[in-house]
Amino acid sequence: MSESQENPNKPVSLRCRLNYPDVDTFIRKYASHVSKTVIFAKIKKTFSVGAHVKFEFSLTDGTELLKGLGQILSSRSEPTEKGPAGIEIRILKLDKTGKQLIERIDNYKHETEHRNSLSRDSAPT
Repeated sequence: MSESQENPNKPVSLRCRLNYPDVDTFIRKYASHVSKTVIFAKIKKTFSVGAHVKFEFSLTDGTELLKGLGQILSSRSEPTEKGPAGIEIRILKLDKTGKQLIERIDNYKHETEHRNSLSRDSAPT
């Protein structure tokens, strides 16, 4: 019996080491999987929807990115028409470093969206 089945109120733990050389690369490559309220983790391990999870995302060198408490929104062990294998985590609590990183990601998304919008507007028709 798994830890979460023994005590459904006890959060499960999730540690993800992401293969990026630095925070800026992480932001560029992983931003589409992060919002102010939800994180998507590309993993094959499944968790019960609704379960609470203590999560920690870090770079391969150990640099901490996001650490907090969340709740599983969806879980897929295999890719489907809805998307790749992984879990969606609703962010319930996030440490200070994680909050700052989420703000950087949000700013990056807005800047990228703005640049793309300008490119479309200036393209010849």
